[in-house]
Parts: sequence; structure tokens; C-alpha cells
Amino acid sequence: MPRVLSFLMLAAFTLCIWGEESDSEPIKSADQTVLTALPKVPTLATIVGDGNPKTQPDKWIADLIKKKEIKARVEIVMIKQKFLAEQDAKDAEERERIRRRQMYDKALGTLFDTTPVQGEAKKKTMTMKLDFQVTEMEVYRRLIDALKIRGALASDVVETLTRLDRDNDGKLTGEEYRDAACIFNATQRLFSAVDNDGDGYLTVAEIEAAKTLPANGAAALAEGIKNAANSDTFMIKGFDANKDGVLSIEERKALSSAYLEISLKAAQEVAAYQKLLDDLSTARQAAAAKFENLTIELSEGK
Repeated sequence: MPRVLSFLMLAAFTLCIWGEESDSEPIKSADQTVLTALPKVPTLATIVGDGNPKTQPDKWIADLIKKKEIKARVEIVMIKQKFLAEQDAKDAEERERIRRRQMYDKALGTLFDTTPVQGEAKKKTMTMKLDFQVTEMEVYRRLIDALKIRGALASDVVETLTRLDRDNDGKLTGEEYRDAACIFNATQRLFSAVDNDGDGYLTVAEIEAAKTLPANGAAALAEGIKNAANSDTFMIKGFDANKDGVLSIEERKALSSAYLEISLKAAQEVAAYQKLLDDLSTARQAAAAKFENLTIELSEGK
């Protein structure tokens, strides 16, 4: 039935989209609309809080899915109410049509029997299959991609810094130091958390910004040189301790270790967030099964 199909579309739409754009807002592309609709998600640190890091994520997932199931059931009730209202309006319109026809026939006569046929009453049913979406999953997927990019870049920078020591004296001086400074300046965002406002939640904008990095150490060097084209000052703040324009052996080790730590931390976070995403996917599948092929009895046919 066309009417049933219209409600199927509504059911899927209401669970997938979390807000409507007003007429006064500018028209956005499909990609922009999807990105805007994606929710903030808590970081693992926020999810765990003071709880057990092994069990607290499971509790958060269970609570999240429960809230979405409640929302889905509320929407089912609303869909049923709207269907009934439309059906009542249609039935009232049909009764009025029959009443007017009978009045016409009574006044002017008719050659045909216009008595309504009384058929056997049947239950009306509505079949729905709701698309049970958990949009937080897409945000975590994007976060994992961003962490992989950050980890790979940090690891490659460690290798690139080693190759900068052209005279193999363990230190970086002159052009070696300049190149190291260019790489450092082009990759300083690696030292900033993805959650750059520190509120414990991640937005798509923060994640996408964290992915905007040079592809590797060579690209970082090229970008750094380009950005410093009009400057004669090259400084590796925080690592050139005495600011003498030379990275001693110990200073160079500290710089490489900092990037190595970023790479290792990114790998650990990828594994932790991947587990969270896998567990969330499993919970979503279990919840989605509850909303497949729903048949709802509405009322006796009239």
C-alpha cells in the first residue's frame, strides 16, 4: 500500500536524522548536512571517568542503546497515531460521500442499489522495518582514521629526523637543524589532542582538523620550508633547550622520543577505540533486530 510505504520512509528518516533545517538556513551539500548531523561523542577518558576501564565502556554502550531504543519506540507510537488519524479522516470522507449519495438517491431516485456492502470486519495492520542507526559509530570511525594518520606521520618523522644527520655526528646543526625545525613547525599539531577544546567530547570538526596534516616526513619538510620562506629564524621550541640553533645528541633524542611517544599512543588509542566501535556495532545489531519487520495491529476495519 502506498500509505504504508510512506510510513516506512518516515520511520527510517526519523531514526537517521537528528534535526531539521529551517527555511532560513543556507542550502548545504549532502556531505555538509551529514557532517553537521553527526553528534558529539565522549572520549574514552570521559566514558571511563573514575570507573573500571574494562567494564565502564560496556555500561556506556548499554545506556546509549537503551536511550535509542526508547526513542525508536516513541517514534513508532507517533507513526501509528499519524496513520490512524489519516485513516479516520479517510473513513469520515467516505461516510460523508455515501451519505450525500443516499440523500441524492432518496430525493431523485436511482436505478441502482446504493446500499453499502457490509463485509466481514478485518484487522488493519501496518508493517514497518526501522533503520536503527547509531550515528556515534560513524564519528568513532572517523576518529580511528584520524589517529591512524597521526600515528603514521609521527612514526615517519622519527625516521626522517634520523636521515637529517648527514654527517653522522649525532647532532643536528646548520641545514640539518633548519630541516628539523621545518618538520617540527609543520607537525606541531601532533602535540595537540584531537579534543582541542578539552571538553571531553569529540566533534567531527575537531576530528577532521586533526587529520589535516602532512602525509609524511618529506611532506612535512616541504611544507615547513614553504611556510618559513620569508623567515631566517628556525627554532625548535621546547627541545633546543639552550636556544643555540643546535640540537645536541640528547636534545635530538628527546625530539625523536616525543614523536615516537605520539606514534605509540596513537596505536594504543586506535586499538582501544576499535574495540569500543566493535562492541557498539554488536549492540546496535542486537537492538536493530528488535525493529525489523514490525507488524502493528491498528483497529478493526470499517
